[in-house]
Amino acid sequence: MRTLPCHALLVACIVTTGCSRQSKPDEVDPMVVVRNFSLRGFGWDDESAWPLEGALCRLFPERNGKSEVCRPTCVLAFGSIDEPTLFLVIEPYGINLNPGNNLIRLTLLDDLGKMRASAICLVCGMFIYAHHHFVEGFDLPVIAIESIRHQPPYQTHWYAINENRFDLIRIDDPEWGENCNNYHDGHRFFGPKPPQQSAEEWEADLCSNDRTRVLRALVWIGGDHGIKGSHDPRKGRGEDPVESALAWNVRARPAVQVRVRELAKSNEQWEREAATSMLPLVERP
Repeated sequence: MRTLPCHALLVACIVTTGCSRQSKPDEVDPMVVVRNFSLRGFGWDDESAWPLEGALCRLFPERNGKSEVCRPTCVLAFGSIDEPTLFLVIEPYGINLNPGNNLIRLTLLDDLGKMRASAICLVCGMFIYAHHHFVEGFDLPVIAIESIRHQPPYQTHWYAINENRFDLIRIDDPEWGENCNNYHDGHRFFGPKPPQQSAEEWEADLCSNDRTRVLRALVWIGGDHGIKGSHDPRKGRGEDPVESALAWNVRARPAVQVRVRELAKSNEQWEREAATSMLPLVERP
């Protein structure tokens, strides 16, 4: 994998009052501002990020006065160094009442300032670093978001850009293991919300040759969906029993079990590791 040098630093998720300046008619094209800020990172209270915040408010007027949106902390540029064609804006988002985790927003813009994709994602602890890689089998770069709880090791979430959405395709966590995502707790799973799909659609994703769909399916099917047949009594917190039952039904499908065993022997590291960790789930009676 080839990595481009880019980074972002964030020491806290602090709410601001949205865009504080009114745009002037003679101000520079907002996408010129976005380009100029690419490959730079900011702390949450870095005044040098204000022009970028203003440019984003001009591109998306609905951001003005939004108290739940924090200042952007990073812009990653995709494409050639001289003529990037896509820009990813990363920013903390809102107040998260779950101790130890924070929300971030990912926004993908094209070179004309049109939004291509957006997602609200939960990260473990404090978001501290972002970078992207060109990975075989993906049309666009894969985004790596690194975060830290109170001390190392870091946890890394990998996102693929899939048409008009971001999909979580891998979790690297030396402490909890690969792809350990807790859907059972309802509000604590990392990444954006997975797509609403039937068992047949999840099976089709897993059995496809599209790496984004395969890895997305492995993360969701292999996540923690509680004990089969159980229901979390904590109102408003536990996973929807329908979704939990769906996950267990998908795991029980013969084609899914065959595919997981096949992927556990894959030459691709990500698929092989995720499928290997799932073997006890699909082999459980």
